[in-house]
Amino acid sequence: MSKLRSTWKAVKQAVGSKKSTEVQTDTGEPEALAATPETPEGCAEAAPAPQRAWAPRSRKSIRDEEALQKELDRCNTLKRGAENILALLAEEKTRAVKLLKDGGSGMGWADTFLAATLRKIEDEQRKLAVFTEIAAKAQSNLDSFRAAVVGYAPERVRIQNALADFAACRLEVDCELQKLLRAALAMLVVREQTIEVMERLARDIEMKCSFEAGVPASLHEALSLDIVSASKAWNAEFLGEGENLKAYVVCDENFEPKETLSRKAQCHFGETVLLLEEEAREFLRNDRPAPGGFGWECLPPTLMTAEAFAAVQAESGRSGPLLKYILQQKHSEFEQKRRAGYLEERRGTPVRNAHLGGM
Repeated sequence: MSKLRSTWKAVKQAVGSKKSTEVQTDTGEPEALAATPETPEGCAEAAPAPQRAWAPRSRKSIRDEEALQKELDRCNTLKRGAENILALLAEEKTRAVKLLKDGGSGMGWADTFLAATLRKIEDEQRKLAVFTEIAAKAQSNLDSFRAAVVGYAPERVRIQNALADFAACRLEVDCELQKLLRAALAMLVVREQTIEVMERLARDIEMKCSFEAGVPASLHEALSLDIVSASKAWNAEFLGEGENLKAYVVCDENFEPKETLSRKAQCHFGETVLLLEEEAREFLRNDRPAPGGFGWECLPPTLMTAEAFAAVQAESGRSGPLLKYILQQKHSEFEQKRRAGYLEERRGTPVRNAHLGGM
């Protein structure tokens, strides 16, 4: 009990030292903590997580920055387009002025050409002014957002460490709860044995009566749960300390794994991510059906094992976009084989005509 209470006080002090503007945390001590029994064997080692570097950004933060960058790129594209048009119009203006000089002001069509060119230049200059203004605003928004991210980084680390401490504290609570569940399960067994004796005595006097009262049939199953193992596995994944984590390399444009304290929220081609094998199994497949595709079309793998990725890189001698292109070619070859097999299987099979309603 003292270990659990000391852990809770340490977490409370860490979280209460500074109030977050984004996260509201209730740090009051639970009333049930005073009645918590001693920590069972195997759970007394739990302690607040050490200070360490966690994931620097959330997925929402990354997506928000990408949206701001996309808006800035769009504004800059409009701005460059207006500048290019102005450059072309400047050449037209030069030609119009030259025509007037060569032929004199008596050429009506030359005057009209120059006047039209000047009107176009004036319109494009107004557009350029607007595009320059919105591009400057978009750049300012992006700079402000990045500055806010940098300024919030220490607070984010503090909250992340508090989360790690609470995870350690919850694991201790789960250990205590597991002990109570086992004690309750033993009492339930005694209760069931008592009911058996009562039923046997009732049969001796030919009495028909139900001795079940207040205890659902599912209680035995609920008390048999091993919550400590599940809690330890969750903590290991959440803190990035699992023994079963394996390194995988992202071979797709973008990969967004489940967010944890220690895991990067968004990974790109060539980056390494630590995952459980069962979590990565679906993303390693090269036969996932493509949405709305034909029978042979499938999605390329999102992940590769570190060994497989290194082997392809060593065999091709490429890296970066060129290596990505080689992987795409390998998947295309796989698709062609699947297509050939699919068509061979379907050969001679009647195909329904959706328009005529026949075969």
